[in-house]
Amino acid sequence: MYFELDDINRRHTFYYSTYGAFSYSPTPDNYLGWNWQRGAIAGTLASLATETSQLFSASWELMLSKYEWPKNFSQYKIFFRETMRLDSFRYNLKNKVQYSIA
Repeated sequence: MYFELDDINRRHTFYYSTYGAFSYSPTPDNYLGWNWQRGAIAGTLASLATETSQLFSASWELMLSKYEWPKNFSQYKIFFRETMRLDSFRYNLKNKVQYSIA
């Protein structure tokens, strides 16, 4: 167990240099640039999922203001399809995706 914790703190990769000597070097996952890149990727994906789900819930509430709740699975399928067909949903989806990626 202590070996695993020690290994997490000091990740080393064994590589062969051009001079013919074996040595250790830290792996790329410890560098600042890669950490920033991983954070940007995670933030972009989370923002994309959040914006899309908020848009869908707002469109769902708009549909529910005019129609009653679906009662079974086939009605949920129709309700979901019609929510996606709303003009405001299609227009805002492009805007939300562009906002979350930028």
